[in-house]
Amino acid sequence: MRFIFSHSALREGWDNPNVFVIGMLKPTDYEGSNVTRRQEVGRGLRLRVDSTGQRIDDPTIVHDVNVLTVVANESFQDFVSKLQSEMRESLSARPRFASEEHFTVKLLRTENESDTVVDTIVDDKMAKQIYRYLLKNDHTDDADRITPTYHQAKSAGTLAELPEELKPLAEPIFRLIDSVFDDSKLPDFSNGRSDKGNPINQKNLDRKEFQDLWNRINHKAVYAVEFETDGLSPIVSRP
Repeated sequence: MRFIFSHSALREGWDNPNVFVIGMLKPTDYEGSNVTRRQEVGRGLRLRVDSTGQRIDDPTIVHDVNVLTVVANESFQDFVSKLQSEMRESLSARPRFASEEHFTVKLLRTENESDTVVDTIVDDKMAKQIYRYLLKNDHTDDADRITPTYHQAKSAGTLAELPEELKPLAEPIFRLIDSVFDDSKLPDFSNGRSDKGNPINQKNLDRKEFQDLWNRINHKAVYAVEFETDGLSPIVSRP
């Protein structure tokens, strides 16, 4: 694993989508700071890209991968709260209802045994099967919203099997279901400044491997500086 640290990289003209941590080292209570803050934080709010340069916007993992940590002072609190509220409203613009209409005419992409990409368009019959599957297993409520039971079963690997006709398309179908917006799946915009316990395990500190490492790196250094006072220019005092 490699880490890249960039100094003064938040200026105009610098573009890197894979920014995960921003450390604010300057005061942010200057005039017009909200605009400046948006520009600076915006550098880290871009969708990440994978090794092929593709943006990572898969609804199943988008909130796990696209996480930005900002190390800032207390003056950031109000700004962050407002920004997060705007983000929630923006995310809620995604489809909210797992209805037959939502599933109809959607594209399902799979690969066959010869690694050939096969595209399937969801017709009315398939859309009705997906809808009834969710309804039958209590994965949608009366308003056609995804219920917590779906996410719990998916995480536990206990989802009921799809109808026989849909099994070959299971992976893209569940991605399609996951694309439906659900308030409960929003990430928790937490404040990392809260007090944390000490996770250090004393047994690890007592291990020989750690002690050997510590004995190699715990040396202190003293720097001594000498000045030839005769060679220094005198300070001239003017009235």
